[in-house]
Amino acid sequence: MRKFLKLSCAALLIAALVAACGRELSDGHIRISSYKNLSIDGAGSAGEVEENVWDALISNCTVISMPEEALSAETEKLETQYGYVTYMSDRTAGELIEELYGMSPRELAEKRLIKAYAVALIAEKEGLTLSEEEYRELLDTRAAEKGVESGEAYEKMFGAEELRETFLRERVLEFLLDHAKNSK
Repeated sequence: MRKFLKLSCAALLIAALVAACGRELSDGHIRISSYKNLSIDGAGSAGEVEENVWDALISNCTVISMPEEALSAETEKLETQYGYVTYMSDRTAGELIEELYGMSPRELAEKRLIKAYAVALIAEKEGLTLSEEEYRELLDTRAAEKGVESGEAYEKMFGAEELRETFLRERVLEFLLDHAKNSK
């Protein structure tokens, strides 16, 4: 009986530790097997390191169910954005995306959606939020950095929802960087 109790206590302790470490998260769209202690290559520019973090995170995600409506909307958004760039060239938006990212617009859209779902899951699990005051401060700071007259003008340029998502994504990225381990 004591042996059983010791094993049960050990199993409960292991289960609690796994849960506390955030080993797996799911929202019905994706499952993240692990997001803390991502193994990344810390060499390179800040942009390269950030991309390594996102790639490491996405590689730990499994798609459960990708909503077709969201995937189509994101694909259309990408094709519109890159369509502006290719307007005066002989390439299509899809060709440019393929050249830049090595994947089709639909594949890139899926990768972006996985990242967005992962950001939301991690933010919720880790309590990473953005208060209205923090949002306004970030808005003013970003506007000043970009040479825009005010935070309100900057918000009108990009939209409040897009900026809130961007600022939250940056906060999650900071969290991931703080908890990542350098593989080199």
